[in-house]
Amino acid sequence: MNEYVALSNTVKGIAGNGGFCEVLAVPEEGVMNFPLISPDQTVTEEIQLYPGFSWNSYVINSGSRAFSEEQSATKSGLLYTQVVSGRLYDQGSGNHILFNNMALHRWIVLVKERKTGLTYLIGKPDAAAYFSLKYDSSKGTVSEISFTNTSKYRALIYAPPVDSVPIGVFEDQFEDQFE
Repeated sequence: MNEYVALSNTVKGIAGNGGFCEVLAVPEEGVMNFPLISPDQTVTEEIQLYPGFSWNSYVINSGSRAFSEEQSATKSGLLYTQVVSGRLYDQGSGNHILFNNMALHRWIVLVKERKTGLTYLIGKPDAAAYFSLKYDSSKGTVSEISFTNTSKYRALIYAPPVDSVPIGVFEDQFEDQFE
């Protein structure tokens, strides 16, 4: 059976900007139950969090949002590096402290892609993403943040039942950018 026959350009003709709508993240220690990954690299059940933890929304400025995934061959096999990045225009004392604390944790990240509407899951409890920050005062109050993960898996597709998605945050607030 040829598994590759179904390959097609699923987003042909869709106009608009690339990148993603929004990013949600939770520290890996907040994950109580991580569902099984199906053979097609999809997570179809909700990620359950411990009490006191919730998905944190990071609304990154439009025009700076990027999600990339790069494959590399190593002696151990293929590796995939996923990077979610963008700029925030507020480097107040609250964000300064928050960013310092975020760098001390590893993260499970959800990213909703603009063109396809797919939600990607980056990281899992045994291979979570790292947070990093680049701040340059010569650029005003701009902070460039990123979540980076290297794994033997491509970014997983996160598709739990609609009523269980923790993403009231992934509402239509960006819809006008796609039309």
